[in-house]
Amino acid sequence: VAPHWFTLRLNNSGRVERSGLLDIPYTMMDYLDVYYVSSGEITVAAEVGDARPFSVRVLAHRGFLVPIIIKPGDDVLVLIRAQSSGAMRLPLSLWSLEGFFEHEQMSIAPQLAFVGMMLALILYNIFLLLGTRDVTYLWYVMSMLSISFVVMSFHGILAQYVWPEHPQFNNPVLVAAISLTIVAASLFAYTFLDLKRFGRLMKGAILGLSGC
Repeated sequence: VAPHWFTLRLNNSGRVERSGLLDIPYTMMDYLDVYYVSSGEITVAAEVGDARPFSVRVLAHRGFLVPIIIKPGDDVLVLIRAQSSGAMRLPLSLWSLEGFFEHEQMSIAPQLAFVGMMLALILYNIFLLLGTRDVTYLWYVMSMLSISFVVMSFHGILAQYVWPEHPQFNNPVLVAAISLTIVAASLFAYTFLDLKRFGRLMKGAILGLSGC
């Protein structure tokens, strides 16, 4: 896929140096390079992306954060080179350091709550599976696990904590998790609702969807 270039101009009209963070929260971009052009000089600010090891990031964060410092009266041209085999999205936010950390504290809470609830559901249904030997609970557990992997992939959690130096896992795991979610959810509905009682057409439709 051919790279796309984007530009952004930042100006500090004040009398004091301004520092902050350029936040690019879409973590599924394969390659993302950010350059600063100031006073005729080009500075490589960041080379990130989920196709690169986590250790190359300027700041160790699940998103793509780029520090920026603008001197008084300075004018900075920001060049962004984006390349990805998947969807091309480039949401941008410019934060002060204080504003970003306040936002981070507020955003991490629902993510932790989601992971906790999913873990509780998975463990509870594993015990039900072991106690009843009912395959319905197996498909429910598989669907919960795969949904959790999808969400954690989109938020960059797996890339940061599970395989930070093996970015080759990021895209295949996401695709596999999405596919497994559809398969497990379809088979859970098939067994839980006993859809085979509606005849061969319904049975073929559900199992065909899972197969596809």
